[in-house]
Amino acid sequence: MTEADAQGKDRVSLIELTRPIHTRLTTSNQSESDPVWSPDSREVAFKSEGGLFMRRIDQDGRTTLLASSSVIGVQDWTHDGRFVIFGRWPHSVWALPLTGDRTPVPVIESSASVDEARVSRDGRWLAYSGNDTGQWEVYLQPFMRPGGRVRVSTNGGSQPRWRGDGRELFYLALDGTMMSVRTADPATPDAAQKLFQRRLAVNPVEDQYDVTADGQRFLVIDPEGQPITRLTVLTNWPAALKPR
Repeated sequence: MTEADAQGKDRVSLIELTRPIHTRLTTSNQSESDPVWSPDSREVAFKSEGGLFMRRIDQDGRTTLLASSSVIGVQDWTHDGRFVIFGRWPHSVWALPLTGDRTPVPVIESSASVDEARVSRDGRWLAYSGNDTGQWEVYLQPFMRPGGRVRVSTNGGSQPRWRGDGRELFYLALDGTMMSVRTADPATPDAAQKLFQRRLAVNPVEDQYDVTADGQRFLVIDPEGQPITRLTVLTNWPAALKPR
């Protein structure tokens, strides 16, 4: 996670879930943000003032510089461990291979903002948010393959997240509604369906939620100062998406 220190600088820290212990990932004096776990949970990629870095979390952890120019945020680490996905100034998303000469490859180049890129588990599809229409929307396009994009959201959306098997995509509508899209064939995704509403002022370029690999549990940031007065649990919700 990212948290601010006494000087107001963002630091990447590790939190033990079984014990309330916070541990700084590095001893750097630079601001750090956007931590992303490797698939085997042995390394973390993150952004620092000097660029894009990778850090082992074992006792002999090493910090490695991966890219140094115009990095604006780390977005994903592919399930096969081959690529780290990051944003570059001003409007592009790049894939950095972790083998060979590690030369980054552009995967999205736009005239407007693009962010929140996520690669499907099978490595074939890239979901992301873009605002080239004047409103943030969610799109799908082939990853590291030729092909055009398909719009997924219907009236604005951001922060796409894949279910572990790649057959469903979640995203936040701009009013805070959690949406679900079946993606058995990502080239022709199903119509978006509403799951539940959260009291969120949606920021399209920030991570405000995450979802478990089975798509059954969500971790959502609630606005500070708005206590929860009721908790609603929806079970067997896929059945509710069936046509009546």
